[in-house]
Amino acid sequence: MRFKVFFLFLSMSVCLSAQEYDVADYAGRPGVAEGSEMVPKGRLMWEAGVDYAYLKDSSADIDVWTLHNTFLRYGLTSTTEVYAGFSLLHGEVEDHVWKTGIGLVNVGGKFRIAKNDGWIPEAAFVASLTLPVGKDEFRPDEVLPRLHLAFAHTLSVRMDMGYDFGLEWDGVSTKPITAANFWLNYSLTSRFGIYAESVNYFRKHDKPDFNAGLGLTWKLNRRIAFDVFGLFGCNRLGDELGVSAGFCWLIN
Repeated sequence: MRFKVFFLFLSMSVCLSAQEYDVADYAGRPGVAEGSEMVPKGRLMWEAGVDYAYLKDSSADIDVWTLHNTFLRYGLTSTTEVYAGFSLLHGEVEDHVWKTGIGLVNVGGKFRIAKNDGWIPEAAFVASLTLPVGKDEFRPDEVLPRLHLAFAHTLSVRMDMGYDFGLEWDGVSTKPITAANFWLNYSLTSRFGIYAESVNYFRKHDKPDFNAGLGLTWKLNRRIAFDVFGLFGCNRLGDELGVSAGFCWLIN
């Protein structure tokens, strides 16, 4: 069965050195779009969350609860990050039949191409694999690759923006999905910020899938930040939506 799960996160991030590190520089949340931010060399970050996604398609209405998702990110070098993650899902796999189990097991890496310098954006190449492990109802039948190029610009002391483009395979078709995403982050104060995102998918002979997201961030201090985020489909309002809560912890 084909279904979509939007990874929507509310994040809490912790850094041990308040003088050296600021949570806002490394957190990969909120949002769905791929970011170019890198975990510093030798640092380990744990990101986790709880999500709900709803999808209405031609065959069924699909509800999926992500009871727990977790990602471990490690700065291997100053220009390379590796990560691994999995989710504990609870979803309706057929009419009135709900299943719970591990799914969406991912491994991957992020590689810096360029730093932001004037009009030159920060750029990174992101490659990951979704592995055929976990509960049968949630696991793919084969390894699914995901390849993205992510970019970011610092526009001012309060505003930054980013965008990413990529190819993704979902196991439903041999034709890849083309992703084109955009995000904008604005700091209202030193502690509060707002976040907006456009998430879009295209595949030959399929109807384009347009989505928009909004979030609010709150930085308690240089060590800890929180955010809330929601995503909704734009093709037909009410057909796709998701909300999330979670945390991110820079462990060392």
